[in-house]
Amino acid sequence: MGISFSARQFVCRALATLFASLATTYCVLWVVHVRHARPRPGFSDYEYSASTRSMTVGVVFPDSPAEQAGLRRGDRIVALDGHKLESLRPFYESIILGRKDTVELAVEDASSGGVRQMKLVLRRGQTPPMRMTRLEHVLDLPMGYFPLGFLVVGVAVLLLRPQDPNAWLLALFCASFVAGGPLYESAIPPHLRGFAVAYKMVMTWSCAAFSYYFFAVFPGPSPLDRKLAWLKYVSVGAVLIATVPMALRCLVAGGALPLYLGTHWPGWVTLTWALTAQAGLPVPASHGWPPPEFLFFGSFLSGTALG
Repeated sequence: MGISFSARQFVCRALATLFASLATTYCVLWVVHVRHARPRPGFSDYEYSASTRSMTVGVVFPDSPAEQAGLRRGDRIVALDGHKLESLRPFYESIILGRKDTVELAVEDASSGGVRQMKLVLRRGQTPPMRMTRLEHVLDLPMGYFPLGFLVVGVAVLLLRPQDPNAWLLALFCASFVAGGPLYESAIPPHLRGFAVAYKMVMTWSCAAFSYYFFAVFPGPSPLDRKLAWLKYVSVGAVLIATVPMALRCLVAGGALPLYLGTHWPGWVTLTWALTAQAGLPVPASHGWPPPEFLFFGSFLSGTALG
């Protein structure tokens, strides 16, 4: 009996330490790299066509690098840096990761049909400091470090009580908020990029499920949980089934490239859109979807209300 109890204690503590390490790694990565320079192409969305091997440009922002380069809504990009769009790999490497400051585009004109070459500047040397209001100055520090609060609470409770299911639930709940901010994949070191994408993908979408689960059982079972006790398990299971397979592929690939190679997969648009829209990068055409911030906080509030 004593041996069994000790083994269980060891396993729980080891798992808690591993989980705390993963959450801490992501949190530190985000806090350190969120302020780094990142590519800003200046158009909001696109539609990729495998049959024509091209991507149609959506909304082009005024005074953006895309507009200055001559890109217009409806233009079709047929090549990036000399690479034809047999898949979205060139787009991922040139625009999402922004490996170079300037990208060469081959663009088919929306009206004339002719192909023209243009240079899209993703980063400009030294940018002048942004003008900020007093309120923005006050909010800048907490917004830049907000994951730390959730990390400290979740990890501290878990490491103190690694065998308590409620401590695990609180840790998962807090860890989903650690992933709430935008992920700038290009700013993450290459050897940690796959981990960061996988963590972001799973934990962001788990926020609603863990919010509902947490408030359904804490401090006591909610009226809805008494009637539908299975609902919390189904919600968590559905999120994991939808996100974990692709997250594992991204982890192995070292980044989000599998999302851009798997355009035939039914869920690729949703996962790609949620991963890149927060970062201000072009996303698959959303067709009127709400912004990711609305989805994230809306999922939290709906989970809380249901719980």
